[in-house]
Amino acid sequence: MDLTTALIVFVGSLASNSIPFIGVPYLIGVGIATSRMGPLDTALTIVLSSLGASIGKIAVYFFGKVFRLKMSDETKKNLEVFRDLMGRSLFIATLVFAATPLPDDVLYIPLGMSGYPLAPYFLGVFIGKLVLTSVLCLYFGYTARFVEGLISRNLVAGIGVACMLSVVTSIFAYAIVKMDWVKIASTWKSEGALSGMRILLKEFLRVTSGLLRRATLRR
Repeated sequence: MDLTTALIVFVGSLASNSIPFIGVPYLIGVGIATSRMGPLDTALTIVLSSLGASIGKIAVYFFGKVFRLKMSDETKKNLEVFRDLMGRSLFIATLVFAATPLPDDVLYIPLGMSGYPLAPYFLGVFIGKLVLTSVLCLYFGYTARFVEGLISRNLVAGIGVACMLSVVTSIFAYAIVKMDWVKIASTWKSEGALSGMRILLKEFLRVTSGLLRRATLRR
């Protein structure tokens, strides 16, 4: 991988993750880029993207730190009790939020406000981003090779499958952004995995059916 590509991946991932509450779909670009790379370059790209994203989330963490400076001593102590009470659970939560489409800034800003240590915070975010980026890049890589194989055998069929996969990917991306992940996560935690999966499916159907209705009305 050349230096220019490496810089674009790193800086793009960093910038996309450093602005609180504004989700930029940078991973789509990273996934497309790795679909044409060999195993070594793909692994390096995943690490660079994850590192850039994790450093960007440090900015979000310090955004919470700025709020902490303006809080009363009583509020600071109250948040510190929350931090100490949750203990190791906060590291797991940090990792899970980074590895899934959950709105992570909702958790990361309060962590900065509570004075949660930076080292475990960064480690949790980095591991989570590695998982998320790896899964997406593997998906894009497999899809690209599959479509290329079809095109080499049958051009029309290959183009048709490519269009279908583009539509499916777009629908899933839209659903992930619009689904109520806070509701899903809270149900999963309070009522168990089965109830969590049920709410996840309901949310997916709600979002996709709404998208289909709007598409039908426009016709």
